[in-house]
Amino acid sequence: MLGFELELPGFDNRCLQVNATALLDRNGKRQGMILVFHDLTRLKQLENTRKEFVANVSHELRTPLSMIKGYVETLINGAKDDPNVATRFLQTIEKHADRLTCLIEDLLTISRLESGQIVMNLQKVELRPVANDVVNDLKSRADDKKVVLENQVPAEIRVRADADRIQQVLFNLVDNAIKYGGSEGHVWIGALAVDDQMIEVSVRDNGPGIPPDAIERVFERFYRADKARSREQGGTGLGLSIVKHIVQSHGGEVWAKSSAGQGTTFLFTLPSA
Repeated sequence: MLGFELELPGFDNRCLQVNATALLDRNGKRQGMILVFHDLTRLKQLENTRKEFVANVSHELRTPLSMIKGYVETLINGAKDDPNVATRFLQTIEKHADRLTCLIEDLLTISRLESGQIVMNLQKVELRPVANDVVNDLKSRADDKKVVLENQVPAEIRVRADADRIQQVLFNLVDNAIKYGGSEGHVWIGALAVDDQMIEVSVRDNGPGIPPDAIERVFERFYRADKARSREQGGTGLGLSIVKHIVQSHGGEVWAKSSAGQGTTFLFTLPSA
């Protein structure tokens, strides 16, 4: 029995496990050979995803931990004796501790969504009040960047959904629009009935947009179209992945449209009530 793996780059990067064994007659003379092929492509993809996920989590955890450790050591070595320096360092430590807390909470949310541990409390939900709550929650953040938030959801729009989870979806999308849409911009929340069965919800900004090669990957965990800018703005890199899982748990779909310099629109569907 002979076994080996065979990669086929020209065929969607297929990876095959090949097992071969000889066919012998009664006298031990070779009569032929049997080849058995096992398609390992999906297993390899899952393994690469797991490795990338572990590497990303390790990096995201290590960065704030290193900052916290560095500032604590500096305080212990004498910086604590200067009240102004000590206060500034402690504020920085608190900021990175909050970042760690957010990351861990988002990781737990992703895990529970993927494993089906979060049960959606589906009921008839008026969408406009939910969007209003999000606008009110993010108003001070938008005001800091001179961004105008506008709720254009019609009052008659009703969906069958978990109100808290849909509020989380809208919060993440509007928060991203404020962060990456640019200062003195505009963010619109809208909704319309696609047919008798589905409602299409949108969050649109007039910012710089997302590059075409990144638009298909924005819902991947930890994927950042602009890594430097994303880390500067904060966030865990899991917000859009959480959005995707929540929408799919409602039986809907989520996608994004963008053009350079023309802003970005995130859209998702929900069952109509």
